[in-house]
Amino acid sequence: VGAQIGGDLSCSGGTFKNTGNYSISADRAHVDGGVFLNGDLKAEGIVCLSGAQIGGNLECNGGSFAHLIAEGTSIKGTFVWKEMQNPKVTKLDLINASAAAIVDDKESWPDPKKDGKLWLDGFTYSRFIGRPQDAKGRLDWLSRQGPYSPQKPFTPQPYRQLANVLHDTGDERGAHEVLYEMEKLRRQQGKPRRYQRFWSWLLRY
Repeated sequence: VGAQIGGDLSCSGGTFKNTGNYSISADRAHVDGGVFLNGDLKAEGIVCLSGAQIGGNLECNGGSFAHLIAEGTSIKGTFVWKEMQNPKVTKLDLINASAAAIVDDKESWPDPKKDGKLWLDGFTYSRFIGRPQDAKGRLDWLSRQGPYSPQKPFTPQPYRQLANVLHDTGDERGAHEVLYEMEKLRRQQGKPRRYQRFWSWLLRY
């Protein structure tokens, strides 16, 4: 906890077994370089980087994760999440994290229908590298956060963040599509009064 690492932290290719508990823990670590969790890495347990400060990339490329927690993690470089070995059942927590850019692939996204979980509330980033970059593809990404309930209310921040990134890349139509979807989901969860339903309808129109 709170380790000071002057270069890189690399666990690529390693096997870490501690099912139901922490298999790798580097809470609040300060890493001047990058964190590399690549190759055939197998983490049978929680990989926790909560509050870590990473001066380079956080790369998770080709590994097998049960649960990665990066709450409040600052990634000065790129967050890489590609070619995962068991992505459908993986839990990925990026609440209040930040990264300069994202490199990922759709095949590596968690799937809530398969017991996977994805948390993106408060996650900020500047751009996407690779695919998908369009509104339709990224709305599928955001949809992996559900389902919403009174215990897990809808949060608009991930949609506003995506809309801002699309706007900055010149995709105004895509940004509007994302904001439209945000308002639709917010209406579906709430129980608005009659005048609120009318106002919502007017805004949708």
